[in-house]
Amino acid sequence: MGSGMLQSLLSMAIRKDGEGRPQIAHVSPAAAIAGGEFQIRGKGFARSARPRVSFGEAEAPVVIGSDSFVIARVPRPLRWASW
Repeated sequence: MGSGMLQSLLSMAIRKDGEGRPQIAHVSPAAAIAGGEFQIRGKGFARSARPRVSFGEAEAPVVIGSDSFVIARVPRPLRWASW
């Protein structure tokens, strides 16, 4: 996972507001390779469904998910379409 992606994820640490958006308190490790796992701690991750994690268009498979804790696997890079 590139530092830009991690920085984007960390900058999403938002307070729960009237719209019920989740709050990200901590992400670790600071960097991970594709296929590696990372943890996200916070609150408001699960509504009526299992938490979802994505990096842009790439969805990260969730290994463990609850309202306050998620372990997800760093997705493989998306391949560019050939023109």
